[in-house]
Amino acid sequence: MKRFLLIIFILSFVVLTYAQNIAVIAGMKGKINIVRNSTTLIAKTGDVLKNNDQVQSEDESFAAIRFVDNGATTKLFPNSIIIINASVNGNVLNKSNSIVKGTAKAKVTPKSGNYIVETPNTVASVKGTNFLTTYDNFITTIGIIEGEVEIRNKTSDRSVDAHSNDVIQSDDEGNVTEIDNSEYIQNNIDDENEKGQLNDDDDGMNNPKGNTGDSGTHIFEMELKNPDGTIKKVRISYE
Repeated sequence: MKRFLLIIFILSFVVLTYAQNIAVIAGMKGKINIVRNSTTLIAKTGDVLKNNDQVQSEDESFAAIRFVDNGATTKLFPNSIIIINASVNGNVLNKSNSIVKGTAKAKVTPKSGNYIVETPNTVASVKGTNFLTTYDNFITTIGIIEGEVEIRNKTSDRSVDAHSNDVIQSDDEGNVTEIDNSEYIQNNIDDENEKGQLNDDDDGMNNPKGNTGDSGTHIFEMELKNPDGTIKKVRISYE
């Protein structure tokens, strides 16, 4: 699986918060849509995402979403919908994904701000980890690849701490249960490895400002506007 590297040379958390530019689509395969203010946009690699953007994947489609502080990557699996948000707290960017349906994988860098994954019935809070979350038929399933995640049910307020290789299910009745289903983690990883490769020839990249650097690294610039109208440039590379 390709790795995505986000390098930000000029970054102001205050500017990003006011402008609501919080993440970028670092790579994708298939068809990805962005719903913003009731308008549906066809996504492409390099698109900037704002607070409350809804990202939707269709059949056989994947997207890698990288937050601008380089603190977390969210991998969206096929037939899934998430809503992304972030806010500044001091010198860190606190990040959250709300899964409306389907599966997403989160990889979080330690000490990069709080990171929350939320479904209609569950909240998962992490500091640094790698885990999968699925919401389907009113059941949330969370599989920990590495690290530790606090999982809380919204109905009962019951919470558990899950560790590497644990699989936890949470439902509308308030139950939070560890299940014997190691295949959940492995099957999703296998599916990602088999179908989710974000190669240059099939990721739908269409970025007129982009260019290819050494060793196949792609570099492009995006402009962020201050509340006073001045422009800041952010240079991003990914491979």
